[in-house]
Amino acid sequence: MRKVFTVLGALAMMLAFVVAPAQATEFGAQAGSCSGSVTYQRSVGGVGQLKIFYSNGSNSACFYHIGAAAGKAAETYVEIYKCVETSGEGNPNCTYTSFDSDGPGNWKEYAGPVGVSGTANVCVAAFGYIVWGGAVHAVDSGRQGCPN
Repeated sequence: MRKVFTVLGALAMMLAFVVAPAQATEFGAQAGSCSGSVTYQRSVGGVGQLKIFYSNGSNSACFYHIGAAAGKAAETYVEIYKCVETSGEGNPNCTYTSFDSDGPGNWKEYAGPVGVSGTANVCVAAFGYIVWGGAVHAVDSGRQGCPN
């Protein structure tokens, strides 16, 4: 009986991991890698860097490990939003219509890629962090890539 519960528990855990990531994903699984023109980048604490890319009407984002954290496993997270706003570059407020996120996970290189499509005429916003040396090092881009 105990073996049955163990197997059922393992199957439930596997199902949760297969189903849960699809809830927030609009584009991320198809993104492949962060590529295109870099439209925003900012480093934090000498250990993390958020980059937003633009290519063919879509934006993607990755949060990279840099400096002392490069190549070392650490909790890392990234998310990107498609805003309804068309102006206000840098403004922290983004009324979003879709988003994608990755993590938090224990990665060695970066979190992501995450992406949103249909962004040629609207702003995007991204957020990411790395936990390093007992501290959270985070970057919030505010609105970026605004056409006006």
